[in-house]
Amino acid sequence: MKQAVFPCVILIGVAARAAGRPVKWIEDRLEHLTASVSATNRVTRLEAAVEQDGRVLALAWDQIEDVGAHIRAPDPATLYRMHGNLTGAYDIRHVAVRNRSCWPTRRRRDSIAASAVHRPITRSSG
Repeated sequence: MKQAVFPCVILIGVAARAAGRPVKWIEDRLEHLTASVSATNRVTRLEAAVEQDGRVLALAWDQIEDVGAHIRAPDPATLYRMHGNLTGAYDIRHVAVRNRSCWPTRRRRDSIAASAVHRPITRSSG
């Protein structure tokens, strides 16, 4: 959690103050990688045009990133940070990049809220 202040960090401070003693946050590596900025849900498709001798002529990079319910630092910069090192030290002259970022949890929540406004609440007699 080196890139942003996460809600859990604030909650730890609040919990410590409420308890009047230090509070320790415990998570295993998988929990951290799943929930931290190190592991947003990213799908990448990479295609390469390669010569018989192994020389890469072109790369096509297509990436979509699910950043969850809310945007947080450094997103969406994580999508663009890779541009500087996409080809590494290799002489690849043709590169096509497509990046997309989505917030499906927020979109789903908003669609549920919008549909709830128009749905009548009915009571069953029983």
